Amino acid sequence: MRGPEESNLLLIEIGKHSKEIGRADDAEVFLRRAKEVKERAQIVHDSVLNQKLISADLRFETPKISGRSKLGFAKQKRKAHP
Repeated sequence: MRGPEESNLLLIEIGKHSKEIGRADDAEVFLRRAKEVKERAQIVHDSVLNQKLISADLRFETPKISGRSKLGFAKQKRKAHP
């Protein structure tokens, strides 16, 4: 994730510098490229975040055994066999 974010910042700085020294056409190219990189980085960021949320949901789901949770099954088993 850091690579695209750092590329975006660098391209913005190069674009600003190009504009300051009177190379507006070059500045426009760098700033447009920075915007493209930022958009791609956002897609990757959103995908990673979504995957983490899905993984967390799966990790915290309670497994079911015969319609009961494992905890309920264990409690029931202890009551039956003291």
